[in-house]
Amino acid sequence: MEAKKNIVILPTFNEAGNIEKIIKSLYTFNVDILVVDDNSPDNTASIVKKMMLSNKRIDILQRPEKLGLGSAYRDGFKYSIEKGYKNLIQMDADFSHRIKDLKVMLNSINDYEVIIGSRYINGGDSIGWSKSRKLLSKSNGYGFQIEMSSKAYYKKLSIIEVPIIFNERREGESKMNFRIIIEALLIVLKLRFFR
Repeated sequence: MEAKKNIVILPTFNEAGNIEKIIKSLYTFNVDILVVDDNSPDNTASIVKKMMLSNKRIDILQRPEKLGLGSAYRDGFKYSIEKGYKNLIQMDADFSHRIKDLKVMLNSINDYEVIIGSRYINGGDSIGWSKSRKLLSKSNGYGFQIEMSSKAYYKKLSIIEVPIIFNERREGESKMNFRIIIEALLIVLKLRFFR
């Protein structure tokens, strides 16, 4: 199978207010788009399916219930690898990840095996967050992202961090909760002591 190039994976749960806009904002890039929807009751999937009728670069993976962000990315990665994509790009569907930052990262996509957009290095930031939320976010990264970064590091893959600006979501409610924070902290401890 001939390798396809780039795919952006967008996990969704109740993103009807954002999904059409975020997909259209990706049209200018040389990327395909995969929406991984967790059975959103607000009809997010219906919006995506309608867009699929006029754009073959869009696909959807529908899951039967809300199974979480980490497993949504894992399912999206599995789908993308099986379809022959070379570069897998993860983005939030709520515009908290800026489109202009994706453009910068795509410029380096052939030079590194892993590119991490970071708000914690020089030039990065979180907009619309209080100081306490910024401090909390330094220890509540999603567990799957921590684990992936750790595995990439120990496999000695070529990695670069590029600064990004993380915006407060445009529409809908944040998916962050206490369970996600505890899960991430436990993964950090596991990776530190049991690798």
